[in-house]
Amino acid sequence: MAARLARLASALPKHYYDYAATVRIYTGAEVFVRSGSSQLASTGGAGPAILPVSGSVPYRGTSWLVSSFEPRASTRVYLLIPTG
Repeated sequence: MAARLARLASALPKHYYDYAATVRIYTGAEVFVRSGSSQLASTGGAGPAILPVSGSVPYRGTSWLVSSFEPRASTRVYLLIPTG
């Protein structure tokens, strides 16, 4: 769902925060949009310092599943899904 929304949004770079908030509403995931080490938008504050492309990460005292994709060159969207 998150990747499909990104493909539909031709002006996505201008609206990363709105995109992140919308994905959060529909999926319940925390969303982080980053370009290298720069955070462009987030629904979960600063987030973990390092996010893997996939797998799991500890954050806010719990373990999260991580899924990510590149909607644009050098920009990655990370979805953090609670494991329990």
